[in-house]
Amino acid sequence: MRNKFFQGESREFFDIQFLLLAAIVGLASAGFTYAVNFAEKFCHDFYTSYGLLTYIYIPAMFVFIVWMLKKYFPYSDGSGLPQGYAVDIFDNERLQ
Repeated sequence: MRNKFFQGESREFFDIQFLLLAAIVGLASAGFTYAVNFAEKFCHDFYTSYGLLTYIYIPAMFVFIVWMLKKYFPYSDGSGLPQGYAVDIFDNERLQ
């Protein structure tokens, strides 16, 4: 006997939901690929235009990014794994 979930309307909803999710993941993957290619081209063009100034620009950008993160997103440090474990282990009342 077949399971009711895989028959009729539920099956069609599951297929549409799966296809939509697959399309979103595919578009995100393609967008990430284009962003990486753009960054590579930008870095190559910057290096060919300015040469050794690249060795000052790149560390300066890292410092700027860290400053922005610390100023506007102070809780963004770490991997998030300890926070995830804490949510699983402790009660919500104890975390607040």
